[in-house]
Amino acid sequence: MRKKREAEEIHRKEQAAALVVRKVIQRVRIATPENYDELRNELEKAQASQLEDMGSQAEKVGKEAETALQQAQQRIDEINEKRAADEKRKVEEEKRRKEEEETCKRLMEEATKEVTDIDAKVSEASDAFKSASDEVKEGTPDAIVEAAGKAEATIKATLEALDAVAKSLNEKRREMGHNEASKKVRHDLDDLEKKVSDGRRSCDRNLSDMKRVRDKAARKASALKKLAQKQAGFTKYDIDGDGIADTSAEVLGSYFAW
Repeated sequence: MRKKREAEEIHRKEQAAALVVRKVIQRVRIATPENYDELRNELEKAQASQLEDMGSQAEKVGKEAETALQQAQQRIDEINEKRAADEKRKVEEEKRRKEEEETCKRLMEEATKEVTDIDAKVSEASDAFKSASDEVKEGTPDAIVEAAGKAEATIKATLEALDAVAKSLNEKRREMGHNEASKKVRHDLDDLEKKVSDGRRSCDRNLSDMKRVRDKAARKASALKKLAQKQAGFTKYDIDGDGIADTSAEVLGSYFAW
């Protein structure tokens, strides 16, 4: 009985000592890169201080500790690799974000300048239209045709420039892509495109009006020329200048032949 009690007491001490070390082993298994070295040192001290009391358990617990350290180190390496990959991705994403912002900023500056320049041309076309419209009120048909023709040329050139700017804005939108930077300037770009669209509608309307005015003036000028020719012919055969064509057979024959 005494030997049995002694054996039980020894077993109890070994279990208690092993438990002290195993508690540290448990913490080592969930170690982080920040506390791994500290826990490893703690485990080594626990093993050293409990080695004698662990007795027959020492070898088994030692293997458990070794396995736990290996697994913890592998886990720490994986965590560090993941952190490094995350940091690299973060740096790359930040670099890409800055590049996207710089690209959008540059493209918006270019787009704004293009629209500002085309606005000036649209104003010039509008002034040409107004000038030609004023000529309609006071000018002769020939003068109206000339003024309308010049206005048409100016408006057509402006329409071509508007088409070029619209195409450029569309290409810039594609170049910006779909990202946070492009979302921030999307409304500003929409406004620029609307200005171009409004300018085009205005020029289309003015061009249509100028064509109608020019065609009408051209028809009137042609009619006046024909009338002038007829009047000139009549005057030629108004021998006595009384406003009535001469009725002699020779004169009448010549007049009607004309």
